[in-house]
Amino acid sequence: MAAGGLTGVQYQSAADKLSQFAAAEIADTERIVAKIVSLAGEPTTRVEGVRNETDPRAMLRAITDSEEEAIAAVTKAIPPTGTEGRGEAVEHLIEHLLLRKQEQVDWLLRAKTT
Repeated sequence: MAAGGLTGVQYQSAADKLSQFAAAEIADTERIVAKIVSLAGEPTTRVEGVRNETDPRAMLRAITDSEEEAIAAVTKAIPPTGTEGRGEAVEHLIEHLLLRKQEQVDWLLRAKTT
């Protein structure tokens, strides 16, 4: 939504970066779903509503807020993963996801979205 909807020449490089973020989100989702299924789990299909802002700065702030909420939620999944091999692998996967998401937030903050 944001990558295609940002207007203004000053936001076009941000649109390209947001498109890269979206592709990474899809790849992460695929990896997490595959891991859940391999552990005989069932991935959730509940998705929160998508927030669309017409003001580019408001959109970037909304993405930043959403990413920070996601980081907090995903972090809570680390302790229950366990200490055996499979649990350690899940934890490692989550940590890589968190690193990437935090890098997105860092980029957004450097873009002065606050």
